[in-house]
Amino acid sequence: MTKRRRQLRIGWAIALVVSLTALAAGAGVSSALAADGPSGTATDTASPTSATTTPASASATATPTHKLTLPTPTKTSEPAPSASVTPAPHLPPDTYAPPDGTRFNHPFVRSSAENIRNHILRTIRSVPSGGSINLAEFGLNDNQIVDALIAARKRGVVVQVVANNHNLTNSIANLPPSPSFVRLYNTLGHSTRHARMAADRVSFAKICHSSCRGNGGNVHYKLFLFSSAGEFNPRTGAEVPGKVKHWVTMMGSPNLTTKAAYGQWNHLDTYSNKATYDYYMSWFRQMRADTPLKHPFEQATTGSVHSWTFPKPGTTASNDPLMQGLNGIHCKGATGGTGIQGRTKVRVGAYVFFDSRGRWVAQKLRSLWNAGCDVAIEYSIMGDAVKQILYSPSGRGRIPMRQVVTFFNDGTINAYDHAKYITVSGHYGSNHTAYITWTGTTNISNLGFSSDDTQQVWRSKARFLSYSRDFYTVWREPQALVPSPTSRLGARVGSPGLVLGKGKYSALENN
Repeated sequence: MTKRRRQLRIGWAIALVVSLTALAAGAGVSSALAADGPSGTATDTASPTSATTTPASASATATPTHKLTLPTPTKTSEPAPSASVTPAPHLPPDTYAPPDGTRFNHPFVRSSAENIRNHILRTIRSVPSGGSINLAEFGLNDNQIVDALIAARKRGVVVQVVANNHNLTNSIANLPPSPSFVRLYNTLGHSTRHARMAADRVSFAKICHSSCRGNGGNVHYKLFLFSSAGEFNPRTGAEVPGKVKHWVTMMGSPNLTTKAAYGQWNHLDTYSNKATYDYYMSWFRQMRADTPLKHPFEQATTGSVHSWTFPKPGTTASNDPLMQGLNGIHCKGATGGTGIQGRTKVRVGAYVFFDSRGRWVAQKLRSLWNAGCDVAIEYSIMGDAVKQILYSPSGRGRIPMRQVVTFFNDGTINAYDHAKYITVSGHYGSNHTAYITWTGTTNISNLGFSSDDTQQVWRSKARFLSYSRDFYTVWREPQALVPSPTSRLGARVGSPGLVLGKGKYSALENN
């Protein structure tokens, strides 16, 4: 027995050295690696239009016609299916059981910048042999994340990754292929099938040629699924009671890029619930097939969260699920400690306000403000027509706003708020003490209607309070600027219009 324990200690020491070596190798990854968004023209100078008649199809991205040049994947030996944990040395190198709740990162705060990144990284490193990791992601450009995924695969974890096509091709201007994703693609292979193995047990890294479940747009999910993660007995491989999380789902605004940590403000929700995990896995399997669905829009309530997924072609203000949700807000009558002095409180964290969706959401927020709601908005970029709606001195006056961006000396935008949420505290429907948070991966723009994109609706005070606290933290940061009431969108960076993903806006995305 003494000799066996000594061998186990040696095995763990070797695993620790390997883990620390990988960490040191990735520590110098440049924060300037690949911005995480597609290009798209969005001058958005038209006057506001009727919110009920503007179709999303006007700006939906068509199926790409470019020829994809793909590297030849290296053959790999797939792990044998296993329903049980394998004892050391195949135990995970970390013992992290990811807690439920919401995490945020602040790129200019040293203690916060890697908060989300480390949460995901440690979870990957804590999945045991026989477990599974399923990631659907717009951007993946992070050597440490890829190292952890490859290491998980080597210890017997099934690793399946679906990413947007720009990670492997030159399909998006100013976004060259991701070297770390190419490495993952070549290591895992890209085939989703194996002659002697169930589809859920085959490891791969692949792209979709547009959205996986629709006919246009792109893969814009930030969806991370883990069968289990936590602490396991080093002698038997059994779970340590109370130290393992099962059926872990993570959804939010961050891509798996170093830019997400060092150049963006992001948020990520974690939820351990089998019904939600299974529902999201059904979406992942649809993405894995990369076959357009006749009816790709889906929604359901699982556990404590209501979720929907796009594409949803032909979306207008009348059938936009976000607008349908916002229509339940009443501005007076907040009680039970909600709202502010009887007024319902609405807070918006939005990367972009663009296109017809940007205008009809802006018109809704303006109507709520004029009706007496307490509204405040944080954003990175918005179209001029949207700004005219939200920042108009008419009615109750200008809605309080902060533009959360930093600029280089030449006017190029450097870091920016990448948030995608709206919170409400107060009178909603027949409930005078409601707490609601809409969050997920979808921006306030039209491109989401043709992309693989998601939204979650939480009716939770704890979830609301997390977003509310972070909203005020960002509001007080020096990078949060009071927008000029007279400047047009392009004035700050010397452009009469706005072409996202190009020139001075090369770091920005329309989706």
